[in-house]
Amino acid sequence: MNKLWILLKANIINTLGLNKLRKKSTGKISVWAIILVIIVSLATFGFAFLYLFLFGGMFAEQGMPSLILPLGLTAGTLISFMTTLTTANGYLFRSNDFDMLMALPVKPRTIFASKLFYLLLINYVTLFVLYLPTVIVYAVYNPTDLVFWILSLPVFLLMPLAIITIASLLSYLIGFITSKFRYKNFLSLILTLFFLVFIMYISFQTSAIEENPGKYAQDINQLLNKLRVGDLIYKSLLGDWLSLLIFIAISTLPFYGFVYLVGRSYAKASMRTRGAYVRKNFKMTTLKKSTQNRALFKREIKRYFSSNIYVMNTLVGPVLTTILLVIMAINMKPILKELPIDASIQGMIPFGLTAMFSFMLGITSTTSCSLSMEGKQFWIIRTAPVQEKQIFNAKIFLNLLVTIPFIVINVIIANFIIEINIIDSIFMLIIPSLLAFYMSVSGLFLNILFPRFDIENETKIVKQSVSVLLTMLSGFLGSAMVLVPGIIVVNNTSNILLGYLILLGIEALLVITVSFLLSNIGIKRYKKLVS
Repeated sequence: MNKLWILLKANIINTLGLNKLRKKSTGKISVWAIILVIIVSLATFGFAFLYLFLFGGMFAEQGMPSLILPLGLTAGTLISFMTTLTTANGYLFRSNDFDMLMALPVKPRTIFASKLFYLLLINYVTLFVLYLPTVIVYAVYNPTDLVFWILSLPVFLLMPLAIITIASLLSYLIGFITSKFRYKNFLSLILTLFFLVFIMYISFQTSAIEENPGKYAQDINQLLNKLRVGDLIYKSLLGDWLSLLIFIAISTLPFYGFVYLVGRSYAKASMRTRGAYVRKNFKMTTLKKSTQNRALFKREIKRYFSSNIYVMNTLVGPVLTTILLVIMAINMKPILKELPIDASIQGMIPFGLTAMFSFMLGITSTTSCSLSMEGKQFWIIRTAPVQEKQIFNAKIFLNLLVTIPFIVINVIIANFIIEINIIDSIFMLIIPSLLAFYMSVSGLFLNILFPRFDIENETKIVKQSVSVLLTMLSGFLGSAMVLVPGIIVVNNTSNILLGYLILLGIEALLVITVSFLLSNIGIKRYKKLVS
């Protein structure tokens, strides 16, 4: 037990970089680090409460206030499932520190337990962001008793157990099946993306676009009844003892079996997923030459698509936007034909879609961890006979390659939903693209300020590094600075063209600012980096 605690503690400290947050002179954690954590936590909980109160108020008006609880529980379950599905195989079975850990005088079962407990801790943090606001908002619109609040803690502790078991097994099977193929990373990406798209498709199968809140609430209720997950937890919280016993059984028994079986053969299970494709008909051919910029760009593309977690974490925003638009195109177009819509309202739809594109594409960036992904091989690119700006441009172009095609697709889908004139279409292309460029530059600059080359697992870099967190915060603040003034102007003046111009003006200022920081402070700081 002592060895397990040591491994878990070292994992947490190393992953979160807690030692780097301490001042070298005093050894105490920096005040700015504490302030940053508080700001991010408050912003996250603020958004969760905002959306849940919106849903809670709507459900209460329709006489279904209790629906907010199963909705929030189901949403938290799906988010936790998707997070585990995309990270479990790489973290539990294919981590880069596997050889080092197996050489320690520790049983493989203990190593597996330490990794599993850390994964469980991450799930608890993810769930807590939705679970706490859900329970509080439910209590605002519904009467609760002492049993509800007593059971809320054990139910929360049990929720991630079955999620981790199912998602980890699926993630392991995907990794095992694709490990024997030549393009295993691509196949693994496709299979994982299929599961995520399937879940998102089910989640959006409601009449959310219709101007009928009652029908929307009924559709949500029917969807939750089909999924059953939130309904079972909901009944357990309300003191239905049979449901609680079933929930305890389906949470603990599979989890215990997973821990016991994998713990017994953890080394063998890890080795099975580490198979490699061998090309038997290899032939030596003439080496192709390329320009420096093209070679750097190809290198970035290969590095990007070689990591499933890297791709999945940066494609969530674009994929979500596209899926949502497809569903809107299916459900909304027939409604728009039937409803008499005023010309001014119809003119607002492209502006609203532009704001949605910008926000969804402005929360992630490939550059926020592209430098850290170099790892111990950073010295190779650092000593290469190329200029810093060439390296920066290659990393920025990669993010634009990932985001701009989705913007073009989204504009095409938007034109399918409603007829959009050429001016609106141009702005719908330019404004999100310019915000994507801002995210590219700011993400790279923040990664230069807060690089991490000492991580053995890519998941820790892509999802848990300081630069990624700050880039998400920067994207949120940048999107707010761009969108809020434009929306206010359009609502007050109904001048959509003026709103577009204000968006472009603010974006231009943001891009100039971050470009100046990267070209001056960023280059100086980059030259001092050592992996």
